[in-house]
Amino acid sequence: MKKSTVVLCLATIICSLFIVELLNNKNVDYILETNIDALLATETPEEECISSGGIFNAALEPVDEFYDIGICSISGQLSFTWGTVYGDFQPGKSYLLFVEENRCVPRTGECCHFIPFQFFVENEW
Repeated sequence: MKKSTVVLCLATIICSLFIVELLNNKNVDYILETNIDALLATETPEEECISSGGIFNAALEPVDEFYDIGICSISGQLSFTWGTVYGDFQPGKSYLLFVEENRCVPRTGECCHFIPFQFFVENEW
């Protein structure tokens, strides 16, 4: 056999092994499934937003922020005029919270899931 025929046979075998390895690779399967799912998706971003309870073409934005001190009277919760916060709170202890009041504002292409208040426990007093 000629040298070029042997090289061509070896190259064919190596390429074949490479293709078989690619086909057996789970990452390739995941990428193919993801691309197929994306091609088959029938919901637009607007439909997806609305079906998940959001407001399309709007974004969540803080309009006010403040600190509030709560004293736990019922295990696991702090009650305020603006709402109740649940967490790892112990009766008789005071907690300092940083609170953000939010609203949905117009913003093209975004999806707003309205959360009136977000809070962050700063520390226990």
